[in-house]
Amino acid sequence: MKAVSMSLAAGLAAILLAGSPALAATPRPGAELKSVETIRLYPGVAPGSESWKQVERTTPHMAGQGSRLTRNVVSPTLEVFLPDPAKATGAGVIIAPGGGMRFLSYDTEGVWVAQWLAERGVAAFVLKYRTVETPAGDLEFLQSLQAMFAKLGASPTGAGLLEGADFATADGVRALQVAKEHAKSWKVDPNRIGIMGFSAGARVTVGVVGAGAKPAFAAPIYGGAFGEDLKLDDAPPMFLAVSSDDKLAAPTVIDLFTKLQAAGKSPELHVYHTGGHGYGLEAKANSSVHWIDEFYWWLESAGFLKAR
Repeated sequence: MKAVSMSLAAGLAAILLAGSPALAATPRPGAELKSVETIRLYPGVAPGSESWKQVERTTPHMAGQGSRLTRNVVSPTLEVFLPDPAKATGAGVIIAPGGGMRFLSYDTEGVWVAQWLAERGVAAFVLKYRTVETPAGDLEFLQSLQAMFAKLGASPTGAGLLEGADFATADGVRALQVAKEHAKSWKVDPNRIGIMGFSAGARVTVGVVGAGAKPAFAAPIYGGAFGEDLKLDDAPPMFLAVSSDDKLAAPTVIDLFTKLQAAGKSPELHVYHTGGHGYGLEAKANSSVHWIDEFYWWLESAGFLKAR
């Protein structure tokens, strides 16, 4: 675990020292689709963070390809991506990027996923939830990440990622409320709005389910820590995906699948041969790159893409 963690930190260091990476040579499907608006989740300061003084900052992502890390988030928002009306299915999904509650992989696990889904008729809303404070400087931020990775190395279950989860989950619950309030103007069926998330964002996703917010469906993707007090009796249909070589997330995702089955649910689980952790919508030569195709097919087979 420590070796994997240090390699991630080293990759991030290279990006931070080299400056912004070049854009990908091959356009991604839906890459030209722009958001139509960004909405603040709360009319004033987010409840519980009135004393927060950190300043939001965006830095390059270790994945490159023009992607971003967003951190020190104090004012949570929803960025809205709507499909062409001719393609619209009426379904919608809130997307919670990952980042260990310290940052958000805003493009690879947020915007790019939203664009892909909107291109196929699913309205998508990228959730910028509150994150744990990190140093303002990039190199100091890197050092704080190394400390986080070391903490994870000592706790393979990912328990160190639960700090700040309560604020993030509260933002996820509020995001679902906001999406339903705007469903009519966005031409989305309020009964077909779900939530999905990656890594720490998967923790947010499962937290929203446990809070009784009642999303239509949920898709925690390679979630590394879900907590021990999950309430799954009222869980909606769920789609789970992880790579077998993801030492952080594979055990917890499989455990969640088992718990859902014990609660009488029928979740769908995909365990890919390779892929590691934190790939989102990066183009990689692994079978895990097809998780989003599988997710779309699952939405279709479950009836979420058909008008009711």
